[in-house]
Amino acid sequence: MSELPKGWVEITLEDFGIPNTKNVEPQKQPYTTYELWSVPAYPDNRPEYVSGKEIASSKQKVLPGDILLCKINPRINRVWRVQKTDDEFEKIASTEWIVLRNIYIHDKYCQYYLRSEKFRNLFCSELSGVGGSLTRARPKIIAKYPFPLPPLGEQKRIVRKIEALKERSDRAKEALGKIPSLIEKFRQSVLASAFRGDLTREWREKNPDVEPASELLERIRKERRQRWEEAELEKMRAKGKEPRDDNWKAKYKEPERVDATGLPELPEGWCWARLEEVAEWITKGTTPNSELMKQIEEIPYIKVYNLTFNGTLDHSITPTFVSRKTHNEILYRSKCYPGDVLMNIVGPPLGKVSLVPANISECNINQAIAVFRPILKINNELLAFYLIKFSQEFEGNFKAKATAGQHNLTLEICRNIPFPVMPQKEQSELLNKIKKLYFNIEKTSTDIQDAFVRLNQSILAKAFRGELVPQDSDDEPASVLLERIREEKGRSEKKGKRGK
Repeated sequence: MSELPKGWVEITLEDFGIPNTKNVEPQKQPYTTYELWSVPAYPDNRPEYVSGKEIASSKQKVLPGDILLCKINPRINRVWRVQKTDDEFEKIASTEWIVLRNIYIHDKYCQYYLRSEKFRNLFCSELSGVGGSLTRARPKIIAKYPFPLPPLGEQKRIVRKIEALKERSDRAKEALGKIPSLIEKFRQSVLASAFRGDLTREWREKNPDVEPASELLERIRKERRQRWEEAELEKMRAKGKEPRDDNWKAKYKEPERVDATGLPELPEGWCWARLEEVAEWITKGTTPNSELMKQIEEIPYIKVYNLTFNGTLDHSITPTFVSRKTHNEILYRSKCYPGDVLMNIVGPPLGKVSLVPANISECNINQAIAVFRPILKINNELLAFYLIKFSQEFEGNFKAKATAGQHNLTLEICRNIPFPVMPQKEQSELLNKIKKLYFNIEKTSTDIQDAFVRLNQSILAKAFRGELVPQDSDDEPASVLLERIREEKGRSEKKGKRGK
């Protein structure tokens, strides 16, 4: 540790006090209510109140003023202070917390130090485990970590100053609380401008000779029919049949053309089409019997909570799988592949649209999700952005009419969605424009959040360098405080030996 301010001393967390807490078996008292300081409850900043029969594992007894330092996935920075409450429930904590206890050191001062970037970097430097949620801090190593100890009076002044500055920071953050809704409105305005043709107006002026969308649409229609014919021919040959003439081709059903009545006027070179015209496959999933769901990792089975509002697919959230047999037989109609566009059709909220990534070779979906497989000449990422726009407007219409209940999209609605077709080169240009604007707004949002984190960390850094508050010559030196701590520790150890 760097040079300490005058009157401070350096101790270890072992000197601070890592007690041997009393073990508690809540299940032996099934009807007793406990105040449980669990790791999952940490984000809510309040303990759980649960009966002994609901707690499966052993816990440790904690006291008001104890500092809890989480040893699993330490990078999350979970440091909790057990607070005094008016109730009489026994306070217990998960054994995933390292407990620190010292009646001579200000508990909030300790809590703030353990939350500082300086300590966090040290804390995360020597972990066991393979990474992420599997990493763990080792108490024996943590016990040797340094802890800067100022005089008690200075500790109290530091805590008061930190909390005063934090209160100002929180007020500023609260004032900026409207930013997320403003960002969402900005995203919506970007998509509205994009599919009106505003974002690529200059590009069209500079590129007047590109193939118009009407010609592209005709080529898409021909390709759609050709793919159907190839698929039908493959089915017949799989049954050992060979067509004697072309009469079977008459079974092809051309998708209905879009009715552009009432639709917004499009830029020159664009045209409207029904989404079914430009996609070779639009369907929804099916939910099989629960016994067909597998824990083994065969075929990923996607549910609405795996979809996101930013276009990515997150199968790490409660991952579910089905067997390859179920995938190929019962769920064969809703097979999905890389590049497919998935959208939730049951709300609220609607607007969760994700692309199947390249690292998922195939997957399946439940009944609340529709899959769109566009003809290759329609950019799938651009389609995803358009579906976000459409579903938000669709849901907005329900809200404007004050319609209660679920806001669902049927397959018929999905297939009838009017889609603005534009030249292929313009699709690429428009996608780049949207991504750039989205990146800029996300960066602004992230920068603001990071600024508050940096501000709070800079406050803590100054505090533990002794620069945040003035020193008082009347304060009892930390060396005297340390001597008292050691004497108390010696008495406790002697008492513990006599009790054995």
